[in-house]
Parts: sequence; C-alpha cells; structure tokens
Amino acid sequence: MSHRLCFIALWLTILVSALAQDPQPEDFADWVDRINNTTLPLPFCAEVGVQDILGCSALCQAVEGGDIDASNSRNVNGKFVCTCANKVPCNDEPTCSQLTLQPGGVEEGCTAICGDRSMGFEDSIEYAGSTSAADKNMTHFVLECRCDGEVQCSDYILFSDLSYPVTCTELSIDSTTTCNDYCATKGGGLFDLGGNYSLSPGTDQGICDCMATSTNPLSSTNIAQACSDVPVIYGPDACTIQNPCPTDPPSTGGSGSDSGGIRLTWMASIMAAIVVGSAALYV
Repeated sequence: MSHRLCFIALWLTILVSALAQDPQPEDFADWVDRINNTTLPLPFCAEVGVQDILGCSALCQAVEGGDIDASNSRNVNGKFVCTCANKVPCNDEPTCSQLTLQPGGVEEGCTAICGDRSMGFEDSIEYAGSTSAADKNMTHFVLECRCDGEVQCSDYILFSDLSYPVTCTELSIDSTTTCNDYCATKGGGLFDLGGNYSLSPGTDQGICDCMATSTNPLSSTNIAQACSDVPVIYGPDACTIQNPCPTDPPSTGGSGSDSGGIRLTWMASIMAAIVVGSAALYV
C-alpha cells in the first residue's frame, strides 16, 4: 500500500511540475502592447518565446486574439507561425505587410530592418497582361526585403482583377480627383503619373485607371485599372486583355445577330436550348 501511495505521489509531483512549466498568458504581458499596436512591425515568434502550440495558445489569450487557430499555426523547419481566430500575434516568416512594409515604401522600411547589414529589396507592380503574370487579368504589387541576401519578407498583393473588378461606386470614386487620391494611397507613389477617371462611352459608368511610367520602349505608360462600374460579361463573350469589351454601347435596333442588343451568357444560351428542345418533344 505504501509503495502504491509513493508511486501516485511521484506522478502527481511530475504532473504538477509539467503544468507549472506550460506557458501562461501572463508570461507574455510585456508583448501585449507591441502586438496590438498595428503600426509596429509584427514580432518574430522566436523573440516572443513561442515555439509550439501551447505557447501560441497562451499568447492568443494574452492579446485577446480569440482561440488559437490550430490549422494555421505550425512549425516549419524551426520557424513558427502563431495564428489566433482574430489575428496573427507573431510569425517567424512574416509577410512584408506584417513588418509594416507597404507598396512604395519598401526601401525605407527594409533599410530600417537591416540596420548595418547590406540591404536589397523589390518594390514593383506586375501589371495585368504582363508576360510574367500568372493570371493575365490581375495586377499585383510585388514586395521583398533582403538583409545580407537573406529574405526577411515577401509579398504578392492583389491590386485589381479585371475578371471581377471592384466598382468605383463601392470605392466612392466619381472624379479624377478621387481616382488620383486612390492611386496615390494604394500605390504609395508607384503610380507616379497619377489616376485618370473616365466614363464608358455613351454611359455614366465610371472607370478609374492608375498610371505609371513604363520602362518598356514600346509603351511610355503602364495602366492598372483600379475600378469599373461597367458590368462584366461572362462566358464566350467575356472581356479580357486579349479580347476587350467593345467601347460602343450595343445596338438596340435592326435585325442583326444582336437580337435587339441582348447578349446571352453561355449558361443562358444552354438553358434556352434545353427549354426549346424540351418544347419540341411535345410538338
């Protein structure tokens, strides 16, 4: 009996000791203000002292970030990313945005990060239609910061998608002034030629284009569409870089193939064929 009690006491001692060593929210009290201040660079998990799920869970409680998002919290080759339901409190492989590096300001921010180390950076725009673009309808900001050749962060930030454009109405863009302000704010100076606001011919549907000086000898200006109130047509008649939408409004008269200006999407065409075919069975 005495041996059994000793055995239980030993295991209780080990259990209590193990529990006492688990990270607690109060262990990260010195980091709460830094993490919750979104104007400061996100700290590395290594400097915070988070190396596993238990530490991440305690940190999430400390910064009131909600429960740990275990599916997005992981350790990859010794580099940890801690993710809570409402925020990412630390990351050993941060994005440039998490280090407060934004388009147009990477050089200055990367210089501060590197300190005495040699600095290299990327702060550019990959335009829709570019030969290097994975999706020819998307424009992205490309950011990277390197210290002594080691990548500190990299970002590939979507600016606009011609396939699913944001409407200018949503962005409260209704003039060259508001368009120019949007381009300046989003591009951080990368759109050095400003913005141009125009109306689609024959309509009151606005389009805002952000423009930058081109290094391409074949074109003096690069253009990135920021928003458009012009409805997008899907299906075989979809508007693309290679096959842009017509600039003239569709005809509403005549007996041409437009059938009174109505253009059916491919899905609508299929549905119409099914209806006609079904009706024919009963004739």
